[in-house]
Amino acid sequence: WNKKLYGKMFDLSKPGTTLSTYTVAGAVRQGLGHAGFNVEKIKGFGNKAEMLTGKKPGHWVAEKSVRSKVAVLGSGVAGSSCVDALRRRDVDVLQMSHLNVNAASDIPALMTYPQLGLRKEPRCQFSIAANNYSHHQSPGFNPAPLLWRSNKSAAVERMRAIADQFPDDYLSSPDESSVLFHQAGWVEHPQDTDLLTATVTRIESVDDQWHVLDIHGKTITIVDQLIIAMGIHSRNLLPVPLTPIRGQSLTVKSDLSVPDVMTGDISIVPLGNGKWTIGGTYQRNDEELDSRTSDTDRLLQSLYSIHPGCS
Repeated sequence: WNKKLYGKMFDLSKPGTTLSTYTVAGAVRQGLGHAGFNVEKIKGFGNKAEMLTGKKPGHWVAEKSVRSKVAVLGSGVAGSSCVDALRRRDVDVLQMSHLNVNAASDIPALMTYPQLGLRKEPRCQFSIAANNYSHHQSPGFNPAPLLWRSNKSAAVERMRAIADQFPDDYLSSPDESSVLFHQAGWVEHPQDTDLLTATVTRIESVDDQWHVLDIHGKTITIVDQLIIAMGIHSRNLLPVPLTPIRGQSLTVKSDLSVPDVMTGDISIVPLGNGKWTIGGTYQRNDEELDSRTSDTDRLLQSLYSIHPGCS
């Protein structure tokens, strides 16, 4: 905290900008006030007795701008999340999907939890922030503790070492073979009926606009901005170095109780009415989309090993 910083904060803030800080030090309160902020002391966050909030005088109004027309190619979680975010901001957006998806877009529910590492890496920090954002913004998100369990000693040792780096209310170890993610949940993925289904084979940039073409070379739509969220199929439209990873999951129904939400050697997500999504297999550099009996048997055996009474 210093005088130069207070002034720079004020200069870079638009009218109406708000601020908050954990500290209530008199020097900080006076410094922010002298810079031009209206500062007051309020009840603190969590166990903190007091904190400071402030506001730059005035009210900021965005300049009038022309809204772009946007197309999102893909109907999976990534594409649907982009569409939802754009529509919440009143952006004109068209979502497109393949006629026959047969990929991750067909999975009715997917887990969401932070991908963590043993070291403080940017990708892990980003994952923590993204996971927190999904709790508040993702449509269809269901918050719930997630139990990670494995029979592989090396995987367990690694996860317990990661858990030791976090507070117990974020990540804890209830027993020797599992870790509990307290900030987790799953995302339901109902298919949006407001979809344009087509087989997109080519995109062209013409006069600062994107032309989306079908299998016959016919223009499907012309937009200002284009978001491609088609998984491995994205590389058919753009020269991006994507590695295909094949996976398979199951939807099962049982009259018996199945663990609510868990991951690790096997993932289980409840769908209601006695149904669960069970996943998943993982084969690198494999592009086959048809289901495999061997993968189905493997998933069922994993389920039976965890819940022997399930049928």
